Amino acid sequence: MPLTMWRPWASDGTHAYWFQNPVVDVAGERAAVLICYEQAIVWPILFSIADRPTVIVAIANDWWADGSTIPGIQKNCVLAGADFSARRW
Repeated sequence: MPLTMWRPWASDGTHAYWFQNPVVDVAGERAAVLICYEQAIVWPILFSIADRPTVIVAIANDWWADGSTIPGIQKNCVLAGADFSARRW
């Protein structure tokens, strides 16, 4: 989560689980789920593919970035991670 949402000193802040398993079981597949900004950051992608997912689910709400390069950057980062994952394992 963005650090602006993670407020460890506040009781109503979001909790960060930096090192928990990023892969979940979905319909018999091991799915790495990357939400919005996580698709453009190396750590979530590498940490997810290290757990050997069989699919990568990339969710983003990029209406605010329509017409910019941001959606393409996110897509290319996810595709690069998927390609690395496929070659690595």
